[in-house]
Amino acid sequence: MEKDIFKALENADKAAIEKMSEKYSAASDKEKERLYRQIAEKSGDPGFDAAETQVYNVETYRKPAWHKHFAAVSAFVLVIGGIAGGLKIVENVNRPHIEAEEIQEESAVSEYIPETVEIEEITEATTEVSKDTYMELQLHETSPYTENLEEAHKLQSEHEILMPWDERYGVDTEHYTDLLCSGDHDINSLEAKSYIYHIMLNTPLYFSTAKGHYQSLDDDGTITNEVDFQVDIEAQEGYSSSCNSYGQKTEHFNYDDMAIEVNYDGETRKFYNVKETTYMFTEDNYRHIDIAPPDIGVSICTQNSMLVYASNVLSADGIAMSRLGDFDRWNITGITNFIGRDAALIEGTSENGYPFKITVDIKTGFLLEYIENNIIETRMTELEVDTPIERIEYPDADKIDFWTLEHNN
Repeated sequence: MEKDIFKALENADKAAIEKMSEKYSAASDKEKERLYRQIAEKSGDPGFDAAETQVYNVETYRKPAWHKHFAAVSAFVLVIGGIAGGLKIVENVNRPHIEAEEIQEESAVSEYIPETVEIEEITEATTEVSKDTYMELQLHETSPYTENLEEAHKLQSEHEILMPWDERYGVDTEHYTDLLCSGDHDINSLEAKSYIYHIMLNTPLYFSTAKGHYQSLDDDGTITNEVDFQVDIEAQEGYSSSCNSYGQKTEHFNYDDMAIEVNYDGETRKFYNVKETTYMFTEDNYRHIDIAPPDIGVSICTQNSMLVYASNVLSADGIAMSRLGDFDRWNITGITNFIGRDAALIEGTSENGYPFKITVDIKTGFLLEYIENNIIETRMTELEVDTPIERIEYPDADKIDFWTLEHNN
């Protein structure tokens, strides 16, 4: 299974995966069939078929589908290992089943349109904040419930804070890190678990730079993908290099107002990119809202353009909502040191019954290791946080034309 796309595409239909794999990977037919089979196994539907229903192991009225909404975002989306920006609102999703996504044909690349979304339209009830403050940790509660999607969006907007990008702030991580490492605190208290959940939901608040390497492994332990990354989230610059088991490498460069992709066959594309000026923080207890049937709920996931492949490990809020949203399904089994970082060890069971283990950096929320059903899906092997990094630029970037939808016609 191509772990680089991680859980976000687990329930994508077969036709969509076929199309994307043709464009963005060198997967063999055998590898694709294995991917479909694993998708079926994880969805709990052995009869998985693209032509059939989108419902996977949920009540009969549920129709999971992902829809993306971007505020102050990059002007394009690459579905696999792609470059996306801003805020994703995931509608009609049951939180424990965030693995389902509706892949839209036009989502591969979008032409730059400066008039994207006016933030004021989305955040009428948001509160602006001042610099150098800490927010209070919100203790976890059961998801709110509304009768329809309109009410859910309204409720979420009432619990949003709009921060200037360079004045983002969060809870006092030093305090909670010391608390968890002290040995005198109940690491499975509501406060402790709420903190772990919070930082995994909101990693962009808790680091300035990150540089590292992570691997994705197959069922038999074979390395299927390796990723080198570096991110300067303050400057909104990033670089990722992904190499699959065939030795084929794809690179992404993100800086200034552009993002460049060089895929394994040497094809180069350059896209317009709009940097974020604000960060929209939604309170943890309102990141997912249940909705009366036939809808299921709406979830908000953050995604920033400079993360690219690193979003799997540096912004794993989708994993947090799908695996940790129900506090009764998991426990912190210990505090350890993992590749030089203080980390919490988490064990739990997904709603589908699969056992999982998560190792999370307790100061940033970075996903250091994820194991599900005894398969190592992601493992960080190197990581430097908040150390100076030099921007990596693509040679002769000014000689490349910007890619638009016209290139596909």
